[in-house]
Formats: sequence, C-alpha cells, structure tokens
Amino acid sequence: MPYFTKFSGQGDVSTMEHVNRFIMQCGEAANQDTLRVRLFSMSLSGLAFAWFTTLPANSILYWADFEKQFHQFFYSGVSEMKLTDLTSLRQRNDESVSTFVQRCQE
Repeated sequence: MPYFTKFSGQGDVSTMEHVNRFIMQCGEAANQDTLRVRLFSMSLSGLAFAWFTTLPANSILYWADFEKQFHQFFYSGVSEMKLTDLTSLRQRNDESVSTFVQRCQE
C-alpha cells in the first residue's frame, strides 16, 4: 500500500499540487481510473476528509468527475487563500459588521 501525503484543505498545498503528488504516489495504480477514485480518500484528512464523507453514495464514477468536484470545493481562484490571509483580514473603519462578515465569507 503506498504512502499518501495528506491534504486537509487548510495548508499551503494547492489542490493541483495535491492531485499531482497523489497520482505520483499511486505508482502503477494511477493507471486505473477506479483505483485512483478508491485510493484518493486515503490522501485526505480533516476538512477534506469530512467533505469526502458527505459525497452521496455512488456519486463518483469517474476520476475526472471526482477531481473536478475536489478542485471546485477546495480551489478558491487564481491564487488560493491561506489561513494567514484570513487571519490578517481586518474590518475597515467605514465598513459595517455585516459587510465585513460577507467579505470574509467570500
């Protein structure tokens, strides 16, 4: 059984980097779509594993669909935000609390 680097969704590792590393760590198993789908959950932890467990049963049939859903959920744009980016957010002097909260959520 290969060792998989864990992705939690809360680090400096991008979704693209994680998927590429996962495929490399799969070795020969990466050649089989069904094995990639089955093994990918073993490379997840924390928030990412929680996301995986909420996927409806039998909703992932192909690796391409799985990878697309993974990127859509965890990728946040051209450059992914890091936890340090979120902790540095501050409410502006002329900004209401509700506007600030909405900006944080976005």
